[in-house]
Amino acid sequence: MSSVWVRLLGSCFGAGLLPKAPGTWGSLVPVLLFLLIPGFSSLPVLVSVFILVTAAGIWLGYRSEVFSEKDPDWFVLDEVSGQLLPLMVLSSTDLLLAGTSFVLFRFFDISKIWKINRLQSLPGGWGIMLDDLLAGTYTLLLIGALKWILG
Repeated sequence: MSSVWVRLLGSCFGAGLLPKAPGTWGSLVPVLLFLLIPGFSSLPVLVSVFILVTAAGIWLGYRSEVFSEKDPDWFVLDEVSGQLLPLMVLSSTDLLLAGTSFVLFRFFDISKIWKINRLQSLPGGWGIMLDDLLAGTYTLLLIGALKWILG
């Protein structure tokens, strides 16, 4: 696969190439799809997209490091995959929780607290993807708890 294709897919069709905070743009992609495309918020669709993006992210993450540098800024499939996790516990009408999910995910992804930073040292696509998947897992747990508390 050529470096052009790796960059196109790894940047989520250019979201990671936008100026300033490419990870934020990448995290926003699944939230917008969730809110704007009917049917995208169904659990089977979210799980299928999550599996596809995660598998592609591991493979393309390795390829991106071959063509570029370790965990390049433009590579945002890790943010897309991580943000998909908490969306799985929401319904398409949970606008406030979808926004809260976005903010919490960005907090965990940027701060790299509690073991998240250790995962980045794993080789290739695994190191790129797993830190964001753990940030997404933390977000999923908090959003699930908020949803349960709010009833």
